[in-house]
Parts: sequence; C-alpha cells; structure tokens
Amino acid sequence: MTKKKLIFSLVLTFLLQVAQVLLTLPYSFSQMGMLSGIILQIFYGFLGSWTAYLISVLYVEYRSRKEKENVNFKNHVIQVSLPKTHNIRTKGRK
Repeated sequence: MTKKKLIFSLVLTFLLQVAQVLLTLPYSFSQMGMLSGIILQIFYGFLGSWTAYLISVLYVEYRSRKEKENVNFKNHVIQVSLPKTHNIRTKGRK
C-alpha cells in the first residue's frame, strides 16, 4: 500500500467515525433525555480535552528528555498533511 493510499484510508476512516457519531447523536439524546445527554456530552468533551492535554504534556516531556541527550529534531515530523490535490481514482482502473 502506498503512502497516499494509507493516508487517504486513515482520513476516510476518521471521517466515517465522525459521521457515525453525528448521525446517532439525535437517537442517543432521545434515549437518554435532554438533560443527561447534555451532561454526558460535556463530560465527553472534557474527557477528550484532558486526553489531548495529557498527550501534549507527554510529548513536551519526551522532547525535553531527548534534547538533554542531544537528539536532533531538525527533521522531526509529528503531523502529516495531505497533498493539496488528491485524486481518488487511480490510473488503469475503471
């Protein structure tokens, strides 16, 4: 599998998960009720924010420890961006 196909499949999987949550959100609220639904959504938002905070703190700690060991971070990439033009169809396929 090429790098472009891997990135495309990862992004597509992420987008499908987001769409699934958005489509099931009204049903979840109807089953839980409005008050408990709002409370749980705030809790899930807080939990996601806390997880992002912990990941960033752990990365800063990792980087500071590696810098003490004189590791070069010149070519260090922690985020991959998709190319500006991305064609879904591949040549040779019909």
